[in-house]
Amino acid sequence: MSAGTWSLPIGFIATSGSARSPWRGGRAAILCQWANAPRFSGRRNLELLGAIAGIGFTVALMLNAVTRFKDAYYLILLMPLLINPVVVALIWRMFLHPELGIVNYLLGLIGIAKVNWLGDPVIAFWTVVLTDIWHQVSFMIVLLLAGLSALPKEPYEAARMDGASTLQSFIHVTLPLMRPVIIVTLLIRLIFAVKTFDLVYVMTRGGPGTATDLISYFIYRSAFFGLNIGQASAISVLLLVIVLALTAYLYRYMRSLA
Repeated sequence: MSAGTWSLPIGFIATSGSARSPWRGGRAAILCQWANAPRFSGRRNLELLGAIAGIGFTVALMLNAVTRFKDAYYLILLMPLLINPVVVALIWRMFLHPELGIVNYLLGLIGIAKVNWLGDPVIAFWTVVLTDIWHQVSFMIVLLLAGLSALPKEPYEAARMDGASTLQSFIHVTLPLMRPVIIVTLLIRLIFAVKTFDLVYVMTRGGPGTATDLISYFIYRSAFFGLNIGQASAISVLLLVIVLALTAYLYRYMRSLA
């Protein structure tokens, strides 16, 4: 609490800019730099969140239809989630090493040239994204699968008696009933995504350049490498406000479902 309290005056007084125009090169510059950073795009983040949700929902639907060896599938599914993020980053960093990694070795067996997974600005970002999906998508699958397992059978029997197809039952029965679970899952995943730091720090350190510079690592780099404590504190407060707003909305939404 004390750190957050001190960051308010430090962030918004130390970065106030000139006395004549406090928004010239001060707080306005911070907001512009944050908003225009290549990986802070809200549209890009929503697209990635939608892709992760689509993958999680698809796998959850497939597992919900499985009747045999379901416990074995659950065990396999939960294994990545039980691994510490730092360990996940170290494992995939070794796997994706351009010279010694097993991924490039396997690609070489089928005649594909070596890929610099963490050294190319475009490929590095998507490599970190896919690593995060591999690690965290099982969390969404578990929540969505729990929601699917709890759905009542009567609406499906009524839809079947009315001659509805599988696709129609999914659109008009499954999706409306799963809407609260989907919204809660997306909000929780969005809160987790905002604080992602471990993977970027271990795998790329925000590089090459700023290709994988996420908001959490941007704050760390501004404070401890650029020694711009005011800017880092100001952005930290803004990030805290965003997370608190998402948490408050999630809390109110879950209370409305009770």
